[in-house]
Amino acid sequence: MCVTQELWRFNLATRRWRKLKTRGAMPVELASHSALLHGCHLVLFGGTGVPFGEAASNRLHTCHLPSLEWTQVACTGQLPICIYGHTTTVCGSSLYVFGGTTGWEYNADLHRLDLGTLVWELVAVTGVRPDGRYRHEVACYGGEMFVFGGGRSNEVRNWDLRDVCGFRLMIRHQFLKHSAHVSD
Repeated sequence: MCVTQELWRFNLATRRWRKLKTRGAMPVELASHSALLHGCHLVLFGGTGVPFGEAASNRLHTCHLPSLEWTQVACTGQLPICIYGHTTTVCGSSLYVFGGTTGWEYNADLHRLDLGTLVWELVAVTGVRPDGRYRHEVACYGGEMFVFGGGRSNEVRNWDLRDVCGFRLMIRHQFLKHSAHVSD
């Protein structure tokens, strides 16, 4: 089994896919990585290769979309562990990585990368942490990061999507539990 190192573009007008020819240091660990668009760069973090869970990554890669050139970004500081199934988001001048799994352990760690200095830190948070998870989603709005969904492969859970965990990122790093009202 192979996880392919390919980048594709979908044209909304023609409704067609096109494989792009890229160059440079494209990541190998491409299963369950996180990806986001930041300016003119596609940013990928983490992920796993084959065998799944045994070849996880904690590296950051970017693809400069105008030139289609990949670069492995050299970062320092307290890097996240090698994970997959995590989430990333950019809020202000920082990239945040939350949760994920090593394949054996699920975590609720929050790491922050200062995009100006490229220095990682494990964020100290207060409040009640949500359970460790992977394959969840995050959104950043108004200085808060919201985490919802996800789970663990080793147990069946009925995750209540009305309960959303949040962080106050700009004031202090604090986990909050929000309850959303869902109409039938």
